[in-house]
Amino acid sequence: ERALLSERFRRGKLQKARAGQFIGVRPSYGYHYVNGDANSAGRLVINDAEADVVRMLYGWLIDESMTIRQILRRLNFGPWFPRSGRRPWSSSVVHHILADPIYAGTAYSNRYEYVAAKKPRPVRKPSYSGKGCRKLRPREQWIAIPVPAIIDQASWDRAQAQLARNAVLSFRNN
Repeated sequence: ERALLSERFRRGKLQKARAGQFIGVRPSYGYHYVNGDANSAGRLVINDAEADVVRMLYGWLIDESMTIRQILRRLNFGPWFPRSGRRPWSSSVVHHILADPIYAGTAYSNRYEYVAAKKPRPVRKPSYSGKGCRKLRPREQWIAIPVPAIIDQASWDRAQAQLARNAVLSFRNN
């Protein structure tokens, strides 16, 4: 029964994604989800206050060639707060904002598949299925979902190039 239900949920989510409907638990920073009604499906809408912060982060990355650590320092000493409302900003949150293609106008569904870990941790919960690692699927299997763009595609491409340069110059690569 449980396997049958999970398969039905999975197929339903894929069908909604192919129809262009956003599938996700929480919308990314800079967006909020508006529930649909009987005539239309739910959709993502730009949150103007958060979108200004997103544009500012991309500006710092592209125009000032800052690293994630420098951006974090500036964010944590400034008047900007993460969605949780508490400081400090997390480096993973900032990196997600700067690396996610949703900000250029395309969200992706069916991007990852969950596989068993190569080095599994000891099982603590009896309900744990053992599929705890995400693995990126081939790009042909991704389902593109159009969303309102916060930044243009050229800025997003320049940001990805700057993130790649930052990764090459990182301390961990010495």
